Amino acid sequence: MMQDIGELQRQISQLLRIGTVVQLVAGTDTAVVEIGGVQSDPMQWATIRAGTDADWWAPSPGEQVLVFAPYGDMAQAIILFSLYQDAYAAPTTDPNVRRRTYSDGAVEQYDKSAHAYLLQIPSGGSFTVEVGGSSMTLTDGKLALKVSQIEHDGDQATFMGAATVTKLLTWMAGVSGAAGNSGGANAIVGGVNVTGGDVNVDGIGVKSHHHTEHDGPPTSAAEA
Repeated sequence: MMQDIGELQRQISQLLRIGTVVQLVAGTDTAVVEIGGVQSDPMQWATIRAGTDADWWAPSPGEQVLVFAPYGDMAQAIILFSLYQDAYAAPTTDPNVRRRTYSDGAVEQYDKSAHAYLLQIPSGGSFTVEVGGSSMTLTDGKLALKVSQIEHDGDQATFMGAATVTKLLTWMAGVSGAAGNSGGANAIVGGVNVTGGDVNVDGIGVKSHHHTEHDGPPTSAAEA
């Protein structure tokens, strides 16, 4: 009876233990954990999903973890989850914020009190969204869209810098503009075809204007 109680106490004492990840086993979903100065055999870590939907986020060496060993048997042990420690403190203590930080400096955060989502990626990195054959990639200083069509349903779009269109530009409600602060003239290289209208320069129509020859009558309208 005393032997049974001793074994039960041993199992209970080994059921949950705190350790530190020593290394990941390459090509597997296992890690070696040091507990009380002794390194374990490789063990799996728990994850949110591991079926047709799956999640992967490996622990890192030096990470403090809680190990669960059914019946106190370390051969069946798994890493349940991680625990903060002095070397790796909580990335925030704000109860309204969910924040993930990465060793390269990237940050993912949602602040429910401010209704604000933040994604920070270090310079040299990129953020890409893909839907089928379409993609949007944001890098430091550039946004690249790869789509067959962009539709803007709004009253106005403003570009603060230069804009270049390499294919046909079509407008359906007129076009207006100015030469800008530099004072340079607007320029078009190549011909301009006008159908059903006229081109007016300071109130003088290219098609409708006339010239008066000396003291004689006005000339006829412009002809093709």
